[in-house]
Amino acid sequence: MERIGLILAGGALILSAQEAAPAPRPWTDVATLSFVATGGNAEGQTIGFANDFGYKWRLSALTVKAGAIRVSTTTVARSATGTSLDDAVVTETRTRTTTAEAYTLQSRLDHRFREDGRFYAFGAAGWERNRPAGLENRYTTGVGVGYLWIESDRTTFRTDGGFGWTREQPLIEQPGFKGRFGTANVAALYKQKIGASSLYTAELAGTQNLSSSEDWFGVLKQSLTVSLNKTLALKVGYDMAYRNQPNLIPVDVFDLSTPPVNLGQVSVEAKELDTLFTTSLVITF
Repeated sequence: MERIGLILAGGALILSAQEAAPAPRPWTDVATLSFVATGGNAEGQTIGFANDFGYKWRLSALTVKAGAIRVSTTTVARSATGTSLDDAVVTETRTRTTTAEAYTLQSRLDHRFREDGRFYAFGAAGWERNRPAGLENRYTTGVGVGYLWIESDRTTFRTDGGFGWTREQPLIEQPGFKGRFGTANVAALYKQKIGASSLYTAELAGTQNLSSSEDWFGVLKQSLTVSLNKTLALKVGYDMAYRNQPNLIPVDVFDLSTPPVNLGQVSVEAKELDTLFTTSLVITF
């Protein structure tokens, strides 16, 4: 009887512990930070920030992503004047320029048709700015359907496609530019755990302007994240953004006089490909 009593008491303790265990949180929040600064003879700052917020229901999942990167450099020009080398006076002129500036805000809602199903529908909206690439503002919306090909503890792979609407405001409008147009969109997401503490992620997205067959752009984002503990991780990322018809950017024109005089600006086409390599600290809340 004593053994039976002990067994029943142990079972009761196990059941009570299971009931008292906290339920998994429906939300996640991951922040990524990077900062580099140089001073002295060469001055510059690189600031990077990203935040991924997620919330899950039984059949739906909301994702909100925000990101910003700003790179500024200070050029120091030195000159000396005087009647001789002994009484020369050195003067410095500092010119601060922003060489990279990009901001993004993206939201997406995914909904599975069945709890054990692989088909899903989604709706998305976003905003971005990239002035060095000639983009002042771009607002996007889109809807579509997708299929989850692989979903396991170590591997995730999905593809989706749909249609959307874009409103774009470039720094300089080209002749015949249309700032509002429909789009056809495709995307893929691949995640693979490597070992016990590393995660490789690749995201591919392509957009076709339905008003112009020659205007299309794509983005490929790759990253490798290595966990240090439950809260901190190190992340290395490499992004590529390609646009077949890049925007125009302004370029200052100076004459050849001394000192040079700014005559105004001319418009030139930005490069088709932008790349971004980052190393950052990841904080999981």
